[in-house]
This record gives sequence, C-alpha cells and structure tokens, in this order.
Amino acid sequence: MAIPENVLNDFQHRTIVSVVNPRWFNPEHTMLVADVVFEELTELGVLEFSTYADIDTKHGLEIWNKAIAGDYGEIAEYVIPPEAIPDRVSSRQFSMQLIISGLKDSVDAWIASQDELTKCAYEKSSSFVKTDDMMQEGFTALGYTSEQIDQFFLAASKL
Repeated sequence: MAIPENVLNDFQHRTIVSVVNPRWFNPEHTMLVADVVFEELTELGVLEFSTYADIDTKHGLEIWNKAIAGDYGEIAEYVIPPEAIPDRVSSRQFSMQLIISGLKDSVDAWIASQDELTKCAYEKSSSFVKTDDMMQEGFTALGYTSEQIDQFFLAASKL
C-alpha cells in the first residue's frame, strides 16, 4: 500500500513509534539527529530525522526534549564526516595553523632535530599532505592523536 500524498506532504502531524541512536548533528550541540519510525510512514522504515530546540513541529519538539532528557539513551558526540577532512593544506595554511595552535616553536624544534631531507621537505613544500610520513612522525612526536590531526587539517583548510 502506497502512502497517500497528503500524508507525505503533511510535515506537521507525525506519530512517533520509536526513536533510537540520537547523535549530535553539529559540534555546537544545537541540532541532533536520530533514527525514527513514524506511524504514518512505517512503509518507509527507519528515517533519519533531525531536530532542534525551537523546531515548529510537535513531534520534532518531543524528540528533542526526550533526547535531551536521556529518554533515548546517551546522545552520541558529533563526528566530523570523513569527506569534510582535507588530505592536504597549503604551506601558508599549515604555517598559520601552527601559529594559531601554539605549535610553531615545538615543530621548529622537532624539524631542527631531523635529517637534511626532512628539513628540506618542510622548508620547500608548497603543500602538506596529512598521510605523508614526515607529517605522521611530526604529529606523533607532538603526541597528537589521529582525531587531533584531522582537527588541525580541518582548521587549517579554513584559513
């Protein structure tokens, strides 16, 4: 049985059957997403539904309030989509992010302790590739996790 068009087009009236897997949609925690089944749309199965604090639908507000209250379990932390993380940044972006992150002196000291090829690569590169051996060794020396490296490259890409 097909879902009538008037039901599909009526975004204001939905009856919640189940809500699972709540997760933050953004790092500011102003929007969340959950996997929801609505009675009127059961033929469509589980739908990814997003909501926020001042949403204008009764069901959206109910999902928000119950998620915040913990009724659907813990809200999973926001995760940067892998496709959003660049694999390389320009030398200018990299250098500026080192300064912003307070890492310039530490990186300069690490580079000074390396062989001539590493020093040359650092000084003459027009871009820095996240997966490059020099990058991985340098970030490891600084104690960075892979998530912190991703954050560094993401921030640098916006400069």
